[in-house]
Amino acid sequence: MRREQMRKGYNNGEDPLDLSIEKWQDIVDGVGINEQASNCALCHDASIRNSNPIDCRGCPIYEKKKIDGCGIREYEKFMATSVNCTTKDCGLIRHCKKCREAGKPMLKLLKELKKQKELTCKN
Repeated sequence: MRREQMRKGYNNGEDPLDLSIEKWQDIVDGVGINEQASNCALCHDASIRNSNPIDCRGCPIYEKKKIDGCGIREYEKFMATSVNCTTKDCGLIRHCKKCREAGKPMLKLLKELKKQKELTCKN
């Protein structure tokens, strides 16, 4: 999911968590790229709610981990793999297999947060 797609979905009222899951599913499936906060609906939502692009309060990742800027193990591992990737054109249109694998923990975390959110809403 690219930035424009994310913003369109967000502006149409789609759940930012669902949009972020879609972004990372696309990365893992080899059809999307990480544009960092630019195509993260959770970052976009928090920055609008808090009137501050670097204020993560309200983001479900921040609320779980209490770390600003996605400085979490799952994201940092992906970024370290991606930044140090030597595969030609990795990250321009899609990520290479190694980077896609490194994105799986981030996708797993987001899906766990979604499950927790659903359980909380039922109670």
